Amino acid sequence: MKKNAFDFVKSNPIAWIALFFAGVFGIYYLGRKSNAAQQYDVRDLPNAGSTIPAGWATTEASALVDDMRSSLSVFWYDVKWTGPKLEIMIKWNALNDDQITVAANLYNDRYGKVDGVTIVEAVEKQSMGLSDGEQKKLAKRLRALNFR
Repeated sequence: MKKNAFDFVKSNPIAWIALFFAGVFGIYYLGRKSNAAQQYDVRDLPNAGSTIPAGWATTEASALVDDMRSSLSVFWYDVKWTGPKLEIMIKWNALNDDQITVAANLYNDRYGKVDGVTIVEAVEKQSMGLSDGEQKKLAKRLRALNFR
């Protein structure tokens, strides 16, 4: 009788384990991929933009977003000092809800799809040591504004 691939899998426990992990990885990948479009959706401004100073969204917001991206360690091999991270997180925490929403939307639009992480994930991934109070405060605030 001629053996086929199914007979090999039935008689080999290592093949069962490999198939199991391939299935788990496939389900994880498909689930993550289906959620990807939703992560970067633009969030509405909580106060309809009434608390944003004139011209702020086009000038200062862009600079804050670029500073945030340059100070964060988005990838594991990209180690950066805590000082600049702490400074930019303090600046972001000083913003009002409309301003932080504009900045977070801009960050997700500009860097989210490129880096594969949202603003919340980028903030939460940082290694801040004993200076994690501002980090936790910013992540909590972003989540309260419906960012993921």
